[in-house]
Amino acid sequence: MPQQAKKSLVISIYFALAVSTLLVFWQVRNFDFVNYDDDLYVYQNQHVLNGLTADAVSWAFTTGHSANWHPLTWLPLMIRKSRQIVMTSTVLTELILDHLGMGMAIHWKEPLLTLTICRESSMPGT
Repeated sequence: MPQQAKKSLVISIYFALAVSTLLVFWQVRNFDFVNYDDDLYVYQNQHVLNGLTADAVSWAFTTGHSANWHPLTWLPLMIRKSRQIVMTSTVLTELILDHLGMGMAIHWKEPLLTLTICRESSMPGT
């Protein structure tokens, strides 16, 4: 595949990731918290409500709270609380942008994977 075609393919993939992520998640920005688990993660979680502290960071990396281990969920919530950001639609909008950023970062880190998949799918007999 010529270099220009590869560049066009990568740009197209970035564009498709951005558009599909925004299409799927944009509606979320107007939602309220739900009673399913948002209380455990956000508005009744004392570690999150205390903001970003050394104890909270330690907790985020060592806990299995709510049967999950995901410090990269806890830390942004703590940062938002420390910055006194309202924990409603602002958080949800930022989560949309987080998803968009993660999709872009994963592709940026592994663009050869995408190109390999595209190359193999365009081979004769596949």
